Amino acid sequence: MNIDGGEREYKEFIQSNSYPYLHWARDGSGAVREAYYVRGIPATFIVDGEGIVRYAQVGYGSGMEDVLAHKLDSLLE
Repeated sequence: MNIDGGEREYKEFIQSNSYPYLHWARDGSGAVREAYYVRGIPATFIVDGEGIVRYAQVGYGSGMEDVLAHKLDSLLE
């Protein structure tokens, strides 16, 4: 979710990065940021098909990919 960049920057980022397992969106109005109480960036959320947040993480660090993979695996069991 892009919350602070302009539309041009957002489109350039999407075109230059291919992450097939993620969904990207732009929140120009801040409505989604407020709905999910995003208080820092980057923020990562795993949201199920019913819109329930199953995992939330603020920030990014070494090993984050492994943490997300474990969370996704456990949710898919």
